[in-house]
Amino acid sequence: MLMTESTHNNKHIKHGEAPMDNRRQISTEDARVIGTKLGINWSEISLVQFRRGLEIELKRDTHELATIVTDDDLIMTGNVVWAHLKEFQGYYTR
Repeated sequence: MLMTESTHNNKHIKHGEAPMDNRRQISTEDARVIGTKLGINWSEISLVQFRRGLEIELKRDTHELATIVTDDDLIMTGNVVWAHLKEFQGYYTR
């Protein structure tokens, strides 16, 4: 089950809150749950790439107020990541 709280540097973070150092870690299991809720076919999309994409997009959302797209919403962020990976499987490793 997707956690509504995660641990970052031994601090509890409620869903939707960004950690103070702007690095949000997503577990493989949480990434799987998010992607499954979206309907991702894991034989077509790499779970490793999806998890990495979640972390990158969540970090990107904390840099500048004007560029916030998903406001740390994990499902919205997952949709962005999925769209990028459908365009190019290696989107987050190029």
